[in-house]
Amino acid sequence: MAGENTIDKLRLNQNLWALVVAYASLGAAEYWDLNRLRCLALIMAVLLSVLVLASMSFYTITYCVGKWFDARKEMRGGAGRS
Repeated sequence: MAGENTIDKLRLNQNLWALVVAYASLGAAEYWDLNRLRCLALIMAVLLSVLVLASMSFYTITYCVGKWFDARKEMRGGAGRS
């Protein structure tokens, strides 16, 4: 167990992978002073940041609503049994 590679356990959706690539290309553009790549990478980084925030918001809302419905279901089930 201690020898397992933790990168194999890492699961990211395609939005996060694209965001990592966009930030890496932005860093490369800054390092080598490539203006066109900097512009493209900046546009992609901003766009993908918004998309990641939107998808994480929807995942969080869906999770919280599901937990809320489960809690309400348990409260109703517990009250009806006694």
